[in-house]
Parts: sequence; C-alpha cells; structure tokens
Amino acid sequence: MDDVPAAVRLMSNWRRLIVAGGIAGLLVACGPTFPEHLPALQADPMGSLELSGASVERRSENDAATGLMNKPSRAKILTVFAVHPDADPDAVRVAAIEEAEAVGWLLDDVNADVVQGSKTLSTGEAGIAIYFSVNYSGAEPAIQTDELIVLLEHDWGP
Repeated sequence: MDDVPAAVRLMSNWRRLIVAGGIAGLLVACGPTFPEHLPALQADPMGSLELSGASVERRSENDAATGLMNKPSRAKILTVFAVHPDADPDAVRVAAIEEAEAVGWLLDDVNADVVQGSKTLSTGEAGIAIYFSVNYSGAEPAIQTDELIVLLEHDWGP
C-alpha cells in the first residue's frame, strides 16, 4: 500500500464514500409508505378536537415514513391543550375522554393516569393516549400550568 500514490488512495476513499452514501440513500428511500394514514387521523374528530376550558397550545402532525434501515415512523397527531387557569383540569380531561368515546374510540381504564384506547379507521388500526402534563415556570414562586395531551397514532401497516 506504501507504493500507491496518495492521490489514488484519496480517489479510492471518495469512491467508497459515494457508494456508502448511495446505499444509505437506498435504505432511506426503500420501504413501505402509507400516505393515507395521516388523512385518516385528520378526518377523525379527535384529530381536530377543541375543548371548553382549554385552548390548543400546539398541534403537530407527522405522516408515516420510513427512515434509515427502514425504521418506521407512524402517522400521528399530537395536540397539546393549555388548561385555562379558571377551568377545572379534571373536567377538561373528562370532556376529552367523553368525546373520544362518543366518536367511537374504545378506551381502556378511564381512571388511569394515561388513558389509552384504539379505533378501527378505514385505513387500519389507530391508537389514542390522553394524559396530563404539569409544567412549572422558572419564576419564583413557581407557576403551575396544566396541559392536556391528546396523541393519535396510526398503527404501522394497512
């Protein structure tokens, strides 16, 4: 290897890098996609839920995708509600649970800290999680804010 000029070795390394990048690109691009999963979650009433006593602080939507080595990422909608200071957090939580049940979600133990359930959509099975997150400000004295989280997630596959 000592008798091979440095320029040739450098070219060889570049070729290896290009081949490795091409393989990684194929791994990322390959794999199943389910473009219908996010629209199915959006069509469900829980995907655009509004609650009395709380306002939507943020809502994020992610489509199903595959990543490196075909690692799947499910379609999901995450909604974070800021509970109004004058509202009863338990009443807001109960309202979210009742709405989920009213639109066909089958929920497990509704008294659990994290209420989970499932529903069969036209595109397959989906799951739901409803739970509280309590935040404290960095101010002195600390200010507590209650957030209700509603997460919808489409199961991988049709």
